[in-house]
Parts: sequence; structure tokens; C-alpha cells
Amino acid sequence: MTPSPAPSSNKTASSDMGRNLQGEFIMASVNMGWQLAVVFLVPIVGGTLLDSHFKTSPIFTIIGFMVAIAATVLVIRRQIQLNSPKLDSKETKR
Repeated sequence: MTPSPAPSSNKTASSDMGRNLQGEFIMASVNMGWQLAVVFLVPIVGGTLLDSHFKTSPIFTIIGFMVAIAATVLVIRRQIQLNSPKLDSKETKR
């Protein structure tokens, strides 16, 4: 009489998938965080420096702020597009 193989546990597979999704979410969040910091700060600081150099306060700062807002929207949109297929495919596997 041979021993029957241990039943595979769906809980472990589900738990591993959950950890994997959580890790991917954390990495995507960190990635988006530094991108947002760069695209928001660089235009505003650049605008402030240009204003102080040309003595045109607040023109370039306002332009830098508008560029920062547009770039922020683009970064968020890109992150959603990059991560949506991953989430969709993993949701269908469940």
C-alpha cells in the first residue's frame, strides 16, 4: 500500500499570490513616489530659480507649477496603465 500524496493546499498558493501582489504593489508605489517627487519638484524649483535670475517673480514659478501638475497626471496615468494588466491577469487566475 503506497501512501497517497498530500493534498495540495490552495491556501498556500493563494497566500503566496497575495504576498506577490503585495510586493508588486509596494514596488509600484515606491516607483511612483520617487517619480512624482522628481516631476513635481524639478519644474517648481526650476521656475523659482529662473524667477530669481530674471527678476520676474512669480511667472516662471507658476509655469513650473503648471508643468508639474501636467507631469504628475502623466506619471499617475502611466503607472495605472503599467500595473492594470498585471492586476487583471492575476485576478482572473483566482
